[in-house]
Amino acid sequence: MRVLVDTHVFLWAVQDQPRLPRAVRALLAAPHSEVWISVISIFEVRQKHDAGRLPLRDELVRLVDDFEAMSHGLLPLKRAHALVRLPDPPPTADPFDRLLLAQCEAEGMRLLTVDRRLRDHRLAAPLARGPA
Repeated sequence: MRVLVDTHVFLWAVQDQPRLPRAVRALLAAPHSEVWISVISIFEVRQKHDAGRLPLRDELVRLVDDFEAMSHGLLPLKRAHALVRLPDPPPTADPFDRLLLAQCEAEGMRLLTVDRRLRDHRLAAPLARGPA
């Protein structure tokens, strides 16, 4: 399965947070999983960290490097992603979440998320739909 991790999953995985569900950990580690992180998530973390709303255990560049080492890499924001119109918009106005879903739609990916607002969306990875 090709998955794009949402921002929480990225941060929890790379900082080894115990609240990351077992099913999500298993999907991240599965040999058949193609795991990606989006530049959108990196930008979101940078914005929240710089605003003092998100503490990090390490420099952001180090966290990204660590995640890239255990994944298929970094998904850039492309013109096609920005032009996607989701036929079933999520119940959130968060532009970061909407862009991640647009990337999934355009790239044939599933969003690996623990966000209750997103995990029932048709583009959410099935294993991430359990309780967070």
